[in-house]
Amino acid sequence: VKVRIEYLESYEHMGKAKLSCVSGCTCEEGIVDALRPDNHESIPQNAELIVTQSEHCIISIKIQDESS
Repeated sequence: VKVRIEYLESYEHMGKAKLSCVSGCTCEEGIVDALRPDNHESIPQNAELIVTQSEHCIISIKIQDESS
């Protein structure tokens, strides 16, 4: 099952977030980097996780201390 998470990419004040499945399903962890300093626009983007099918699936999105 594909799960898409929409986020905003921008040229400042953005960072990284870690995506992971924590309960009811499994998936590979992913990192989203929303900082695009070379492009002076703010653009909606999608991150995609492939998760195991489940009646209840809890996905965690944790903001990371690091930024690119």
